[in-house]
Amino acid sequence: MSARRAVAALVLLAGVLPIAPALADGEEVIVATLLELKGKRATLRLESGQEISGVVASVDEDSVRLTELSGMEYFDAVVRTERIEAVVLRRVTR
Repeated sequence: MSARRAVAALVLLAGVLPIAPALADGEEVIVATLLELKGKRATLRLESGQEISGVVASVDEDSVRLTELSGMEYFDAVVRTERIEAVVLRRVTR
């Protein structure tokens, strides 16, 4: 009986484990949002609490490149996506 229960438990675990990585996490949502904002101005709130604003130039799984930084227009920044807590957007009102 115990061998049968062990096999049943392994079958259940094998069925559940592959599903877990497919779930969307916060980093995937942030990357998807930044991809939509490519070429537009956005503010990133980092884990440290610091905010950095600029034009989203490029985005990949690991980093985002901002150009025309607010207050530092002649500089660019590369930010690791895992360090981004939030993307702050200005709402368009008409």
